[in-house]
Parts: sequence; C-alpha cells; structure tokens
Amino acid sequence: MFLKKIVVNNVRNIKEAVLEPEENINLIVGENGSGKTSLLESIDILSRGRSFRSNKIAEVQRKNTNSMAIGGILDNGIKIQYKRENAKVRLYLNSNETKKQSDVSKNIAVQSIYPNSHQLIEGPPSERRSYLDWGLFHVEQNYRDLWSEYTKTLKQRNEALKSQKGNLAPWTEKLAASGEKITSSRKAYFENITRGFFDYFEEFLPHASNETPLSSKAISLYFSPGWDLNQSSLFDAIEKNLKRDLEKGFTSVGPHCADIRLKLGETDACKIISRGQQKLIVCALLMAQFKDYNEKTSNKSIIIIDELASELTLELQAKVLEKLLDAKSQVFISALTDSSLAEILSDFGASVFHVEHGEIFG
Repeated sequence: MFLKKIVVNNVRNIKEAVLEPEENINLIVGENGSGKTSLLESIDILSRGRSFRSNKIAEVQRKNTNSMAIGGILDNGIKIQYKRENAKVRLYLNSNETKKQSDVSKNIAVQSIYPNSHQLIEGPPSERRSYLDWGLFHVEQNYRDLWSEYTKTLKQRNEALKSQKGNLAPWTEKLAASGEKITSSRKAYFENITRGFFDYFEEFLPHASNETPLSSKAISLYFSPGWDLNQSSLFDAIEKNLKRDLEKGFTSVGPHCADIRLKLGETDACKIISRGQQKLIVCALLMAQFKDYNEKTSNKSIIIIDELASELTLELQAKVLEKLLDAKSQVFISALTDSSLAEILSDFGASVFHVEHGEIFG
C-alpha cells in the first residue's frame, strides 16, 4: 500500500502538518533543522511504532506538549493512526483501537535508508535478524504467528531454566519444532535476497568512489541459523547445550541467535570496509528486499531516505535513485533546498514539498 495522506501533530518541531504525497517519488526539501527528517520519522513511527532516528519515542514528541499523533490514509482507503498521550500509546486501524503494532504494520511496509544505516552491517546481530524478519513478516502470511509462537515458547523455557523446576522436554520439543520452521523460511528468503543483492551490488560498483577496493567476487554473505549446523537438528543442538543453559538460565542456541555474516575474503567485512562502502552494501541489500516485496505482493513498499548524499558520490546517488524508480515503490527523500540531490530528483520528476520551521508547503 502507499500513503495518500499524512497528518502529523507535535513531532519534534512540527506542530501540525498535512501532506498529500504522490505515488512515486516525493522530495522533501528545506534547510537543516527545518523538519525534513521529522516528517520522515513520522512515517516510520506510523509503520513500526518507533523511529529510525531514536530509540526513545519521548524524544520525538514536541517539547512542552503532553501528546503527539500521526495519521495516514492508504490508497485502499484504510486509515491508520498512532497516538501518544501522557506517555501512553494507542494505535488505531479504521478508527478501531488495536493493541498490536503488527496489526497496523501489516498494512504499510516501510524501510529506511539513513545516516546510521551502516548498523545493518556493523551493528549487533539483532539488526540483521530484523532485516530478515521484516521481509518475511510482509511476504509470508504465517510467519508472524510462527515467530510469536517461538518467542512465547522461548520465554517459557527460559523461565523453567531459571527456576530449574519442571520438565524441560515439552518446551524443548516445541521450541525446536517452531525454530526449524523459522530457520527454513529465513534460509529460503536469504538465498533469494542474496541473488538480488549481488545484481544491485554489481550495478552500483562502477559508480562508487575510485578509492573503493570492493568487488562482488570478494564479498560473501552467509546465513548463520543460530546453532552449530554440525548438529543434525535444532533439538540436538539445544540438548547438547543443556548444561550451559541451566548454568546461565537462558536458551543459548536457536533462531533468536541467528545472524547474517558479511565477509571480504576471509575477514569480517565490518572490520575493514569504510562507512561509505557499508552504505553501498546496505543500499544493495535494501533494494533487493524492496524488489522481492514488490514481486511477491500486489502492494507498493514505502522507502524513506534521509541524507542519501552522506558518504555516497553524486554519481552513485543518481544510480540508487534510478533503481528506486525501477522498484516501483513510493519514495520519500530529504534534501537541502539548493543541493545537487534536489536537482537530480527534479530531473526524475519528483513531487516537491518545502519544509520551513516545521511547516510543509507543496
């Protein structure tokens, strides 16, 4: 789905704003501190209940106010709303309150490219698990329920480990069964995404800096399921680690420990590649994910891009934008008013919205 209308109240320096974006590329221009990023944050919060810019939602709410609200109308007429009042969050779907963020998120698929996107490469494994799970949540109908079952069982087994009371066998069997299914879905998804990644990576490389000593042959991606694959099954791996689990009071192997490993030759790539190179890889990973989503669903994904110019050459920025158009996603991208990026986007026929002191014109 794509957004036809966005209403923002009390998000950082935006007191009240209404935006009716176009289906394709929407350019948000303004000076530093004008509210460009705040608008992009609002879209992210509407989709996921959190912001790419801050882990603390209280920091996003406009100072000296007791509430904030973000609403959106999708192209199919569905209305979604995020409200925070007196530190309490409420979510609405077609004016009906819902307790689950996932009920809202399944209607609007948003991914972000922003200055800290390199965390997908050098951040903790949870960042890369979230990348996989975002894709599976939106393209595999039963994945959300499967993951919910796994996490619930994991919590129950961990409680039993901490108390060291009761029979662990039922929790172990149930955890292993759902964990194998999750791993099977993740592995298949990863293999598909990897093919798309290398296609984009090959196209981006010729436009990268001459100082970039990367090649698609040198880069390798590996999926680590979260346990030793020398074990015949997840159940066997959990049983093998039973003593350690009892000592530590938690389950030490399983899909909750999975990771994607990026290698440059035989070395972990995050240890030797630059931030610019990491951003190049992240762009290719996300583009592969957008393409997969658009191919597997009848919906549009939504891409929000903050400070694309950071650490990318002008030529590479143009190539990324070209591929975004091919992905047929709804794009929201910020740029300084007189920047080269704004000029490039104008050539691509982007709809332009100006932000000044938290007010939006366009």
